Amino acid sequence: MQSTQYAAGPLALSDGLAMRAATLVLIAICIVPVFTTPRGRLTSDESLYAAEALNVHTGAGPTYTTGNPVTHRAPLYPALLAAAFEVGGRTLDAGTWVPRIATVINAALAVLIARRLAGPIAGAATGVAAASSSYLNGLGVSLFLDQVQVSFVLASVLALAVANDRPRAGAYMLGGIALGLAVLTKESAIQLGPLPLVAFLLCGAPTNWRTCLIAWSAGLAIASAGWWLWVYYHTGAIYLLGDPDADTTRMAMVAASAAVLALVLLLLRGQTWVVKPPRLAQRLAGWALVVVWGAAFIAGLEWQSWEHPPRYWSDVPAYFADVLVPAMPAAPVMGAALLWAAGRTLRGDTGASVVTAAWLLYLPFVLVAANRELSLRDAAPVLYLGLVALGCGAAWLMSWGADLGYAHRTPFFAAAGAAVVSLALVAIAAQGFGRVERAQATSFDGDWDNLIAADTAKWLKTNLAPGTTVMSTRVYHSHVYFLAGGRFPIHQLPTLLVTVDLEADEPLRARSTLFRWEPLATRARKDWLYLARYPGKGYYIGLAEEDLLAEVRAREVAYVVVNAPDVGFSSPSYLLYFDAHPAFRRVHQSSYGGVDISVIYEVDRTRLTPIEAPLRVTAGALEGLLERAGGDLEVVERALGRLNGAGWEVVPQ
Repeated sequence: MQSTQYAAGPLALSDGLAMRAATLVLIAICIVPVFTTPRGRLTSDESLYAAEALNVHTGAGPTYTTGNPVTHRAPLYPALLAAAFEVGGRTLDAGTWVPRIATVINAALAVLIARRLAGPIAGAATGVAAASSSYLNGLGVSLFLDQVQVSFVLASVLALAVANDRPRAGAYMLGGIALGLAVLTKESAIQLGPLPLVAFLLCGAPTNWRTCLIAWSAGLAIASAGWWLWVYYHTGAIYLLGDPDADTTRMAMVAASAAVLALVLLLLRGQTWVVKPPRLAQRLAGWALVVVWGAAFIAGLEWQSWEHPPRYWSDVPAYFADVLVPAMPAAPVMGAALLWAAGRTLRGDTGASVVTAAWLLYLPFVLVAANRELSLRDAAPVLYLGLVALGCGAAWLMSWGADLGYAHRTPFFAAAGAAVVSLALVAIAAQGFGRVERAQATSFDGDWDNLIAADTAKWLKTNLAPGTTVMSTRVYHSHVYFLAGGRFPIHQLPTLLVTVDLEADEPLRARSTLFRWEPLATRARKDWLYLARYPGKGYYIGLAEEDLLAEVRAREVAYVVVNAPDVGFSSPSYLLYFDAHPAFRRVHQSSYGGVDISVIYEVDRTRLTPIEAPLRVTAGALEGLLERAGGDLEVVERALGRLNGAGWEVVPQ
């Protein structure tokens, strides 16, 4: 299986020392800002990674701020941060060296993939475009894990690119291991599981294809199977699927078993499967696998996630236009290059099939993220694959112009092709050259590394004995834990992701504990205290009094920290309840700017009895409920009246 080396004819350039040195110099110039730009703002996700890394570094293992085992996402990334803490000290700045280095590795891997698939020109073009992206470099100065996931994804793709020329089982096993490590960084990488099988179906397979697929599967299992066992041992649930007794999980397991059986039967077939180009039926099977695999992932993500209207036809293009293009101005060219790679795959280009299979398999997660207005970083693997396709397409265009010029005995076409590509690359590099995109915090809760978090952590360290149990609102809780050195287990208030049915006897039903990743001590959920609607994403968040009091009692909480505001998760209205309840006594308060506030309450667990307190409904939640009721206020009022015997009132946030 030989990859196409574009620019291998009349326009051939030496892949010697001069070409490599020029590429490295250009990438180095572009990548310097990644190491000189200060760390970006600290968000909730990044703060959680740092808190988990702290526990790994101190010997507590992969645990949350509560001390419970981590089960929502594999702890490979926090372990890497812990290694950085060991080298550079236990600081956020030391932790950022992990994504900074990963950003450089990603540019290098993209170069190697493109060069392997389409020659030195493709490698140079890809490297400059990747290294000069201010958005991708911006990920490198954050604590987000996406750059590390991309490193492992690209390493897996590179292994397959190498195997295109020499299809050895060892390369496929290394590719499987790399993908397993990507899964242990961020679970969305599991979508690439059937990558070599799809590539084989689309463009043919080597004579040892069975051995290659087995090696790939073995590598993936070696790297990641332990995590599935860990989650099942600690939760009794199947990772990414859920409760094994649930009907949806059983359906998913049946589908997965059928897929595994089909793969086994394929591997055991006596007929040698090696057709170049592959038969039409084989190609159709490859495209069908991509569609079925992607549809299953979209259905599963929609089923397990929060309620959100699936407006893919309108929301996804709008997301690409409003989010993707401003962050990656070369996005239209990258998209065209990915489609070009798909077209080359249809023509039997084995190198293009690797890139095409990878981005098509990862695309479902990107579409769901776009429909739900999630961060662009969720598309990071496809962004890098788009740059690889861009580099390969540039090399093809130059080669095509050179071949055309050679055929007509005129240098015009070669010069025109080279000029178009060069100008395009200059324009792409210029838009981000020497710049790093860093999101600026516009409020305290936009950067968790702030005065409120520092002051709260300082008071806790000064006044509490190590091991004292604390409960906190979501905002800042994990960073307070980090700043306090992990001295105190910190649980979150039992806020819940809820579903709304205005006509039901119970208008609110719990769907999950959202970002708490721990089961509740009770399921009473009587007398709801708080209902909010998360802006943009549209889901509802609720807090019930019996849940709150039962959690405080069961976890032997000694102090409660209320930080506000935090989008939909906590509100200044919380203070009205805690101030009125005799079990909670204010012992410390910090306030900045008259809006952001942190209050610490000491808990008297002997007085944890319900009080008469109304439900506080945010203005945004009320607006959403009215939309559901078609503007009928009476329907909304009746539903809210069933949630709390003390009535309800509207609060700004």
